[in-house]
Amino acid sequence: MKDTDDLLRRHPVAPKRQLSSDFTNNVIQHIEQRESGTLLKRSLREVHMKLLRLPKFALIALVILAAGTVTTAGYAAVNWLIPKITVLDISSNNDDNKREFLMDVKDCGVMVGGQTADNGKQRYEVAKDANLTDEQVFKVINNSCKYQQFSRFDPWKDNSMPGAGASNITNDPSIGTITAMDESHVTIKSKVYQDYTGPDSIPAGQPVPDFETFVTHYPKGKELTRTFTLSPQADVYADGKPVLRSELKVGDNVYFLSVAKSYDNPASFGDKYGLPTTVLHFVKTDIDPTYVQPAMMGDPSIVNAVTRIVGCQGNGQYLCVDGMKMNMPSKMVYAANVMQDLPAEYSDTFKDNKKYFRTDIDDMHAGDKYHHIEGRITKMDGTHLELRSRGKVDTFSVTLPYDAVKQFNQTAKQKLSVDDYVKVDFYQNPNEGLTTVKSTDIVGLTLLLRQLGDGTYVKY
Repeated sequence: MKDTDDLLRRHPVAPKRQLSSDFTNNVIQHIEQRESGTLLKRSLREVHMKLLRLPKFALIALVILAAGTVTTAGYAAVNWLIPKITVLDISSNNDDNKREFLMDVKDCGVMVGGQTADNGKQRYEVAKDANLTDEQVFKVINNSCKYQQFSRFDPWKDNSMPGAGASNITNDPSIGTITAMDESHVTIKSKVYQDYTGPDSIPAGQPVPDFETFVTHYPKGKELTRTFTLSPQADVYADGKPVLRSELKVGDNVYFLSVAKSYDNPASFGDKYGLPTTVLHFVKTDIDPTYVQPAMMGDPSIVNAVTRIVGCQGNGQYLCVDGMKMNMPSKMVYAANVMQDLPAEYSDTFKDNKKYFRTDIDDMHAGDKYHHIEGRITKMDGTHLELRSRGKVDTFSVTLPYDAVKQFNQTAKQKLSVDDYVKVDFYQNPNEGLTTVKSTDIVGLTLLLRQLGDGTYVKY
């Protein structure tokens, strides 16, 4: 079977600099020895990973990785923070013709990938066809921020994992309602919106399958009721502090953590191996998982329609979709594998494209020369396309080394065309014309999509 590094390399991560070769070891070590403070120190520019394919232990580590070194005691002492969110303005249209929310956000927590969400004014936009109320949009931001704070709260020095400890987080919700409980068992009802039944790894040399064929979608959600063994020492937390076990009642909404009775390594949790699980910890919470964006927990028809927009990296005067948004799928139209190994599904398509990339920039040590821009295509002809940027409105001229659009459209379900929303990653020196991206500059052209509740995709 492929090792975990190979599993992680299957996901289209695009860091500012090349990922450390010890990435996975750092993740595992962080889970095994949280008190050691060994964390991933290289910041990730964005993480566009398919959570359905990511081993759960690695996902949880990504959720809790912080930008600095924090001990276990530090988590318990300082990180039970209650987000404070105020709506400052709601406008009917923005520069992409979407409804926009201006919010003042404080203590939103750690985003997936280890980046702390900035305090202060933040902009969010809502898909035009989603028909969400203003209250629903606020609930997405509020509940997502609360969940991200939960990911930092970790006072326990054991190997417990959120939920039942199953191998895949989409099949194993960690928040639910207690429906029955006695001295030795607890029953918890949760809701899932998709079910993944495919492999967690691929044998070396085997073709990578279409993982979507292993997913069943439930647009209205599917109730999942599970009964677990309850540890006699199970503890209960509320408002960041331990409380008496007697305060836990049927009907309480809880975040819970479990551990298998025995396992050989951090990846071998829960029902993946048919091992019984025992609930060790409860945290009483008012989080509504329907509105949680991180970890693909919420209702896709709601949470996938709300997007944060921020300054583009290397192009701060322009606006881009928040790079840490995990629930936005993307399709590579062109890639030059200069920053990292390509995901397996693209390795053959773009394997020789590094030869087109300029030789005067050392991509391994040129983070300040990296640029990222997004916008809608206004013109497209063969190897050349133009797109209209956001924030500061400019026309970007982008030239590809060959007609990658034609190649992409031959097999893609969503064909690339004029008015589509795309992302362009490129390298340039400070004195070069930023709005003209030459064929030697470009390292990636990506079509951005949005997944609906039934699993289908629409263009962003």
